[in-house]
Amino acid sequence: MSKLLVLNAGSSSLKFKIFGLEPFVAGVGGMFDRIGDTANCTLKASAPAETVGGKGRKWELKIPAKDHVGAMQNIMEFIKENVSSAFAREVVAVGHRVVHGLEISQPVLLTEKTIAKIREAEVLAPLHNPPGLQGIDAAQSVFKGVPQVAVFDTAFHQTMPPHAYMYGLPYDMYEKHRIRRYGFHGTSHKYLVDQAAEMLGKPISETNVITCHL
Repeated sequence: MSKLLVLNAGSSSLKFKIFGLEPFVAGVGGMFDRIGDTANCTLKASAPAETVGGKGRKWELKIPAKDHVGAMQNIMEFIKENVSSAFAREVVAVGHRVVHGLEISQPVLLTEKTIAKIREAEVLAPLHNPPGLQGIDAAQSVFKGVPQVAVFDTAFHQTMPPHAYMYGLPYDMYEKHRIRRYGFHGTSHKYLVDQAAEMLGKPISETNVITCHL
């Protein structure tokens, strides 16, 4: 079965989720936590019943990983042993959640140009973009030739008008340092807006709600 792998690399974590595409269904997911802390590095994962022989299952394993590349390799080994020995060949695309892409407003294929833009945005997201790039590097090293896509936290908020995103600061701080309101956790807010519109029976263009990312 063709599969989609979604990754979310944090400063010391690497979250993952597998989706089957025929039909689209959520499968095993989990998180490598405390990457770099070899004594406490933990892989936690869970699987719904339909993906592991009729019974749901949870795992919690102490596995050292010094960096995100090592964590990705360990995740692959875990999936190979517990989910599918052919997983590396089944993945047809990899998705990455990235915090900051500057002015990028849509999901984009990861190319040298896109990766350079993510690196350029490190100054505005110093805790998140560097590990995000490590997650991208780790996935590209494992899934060579597989299309990889970045989805940005800021994309949902790109339609804010200037009067909403500008701060009351000297204008050269915006021109030189790109200091402005970008809006984050956009993937969460988009999901909440979509769900609210569906619950209200309204098109999104007519749905006016306040969403809270907790």
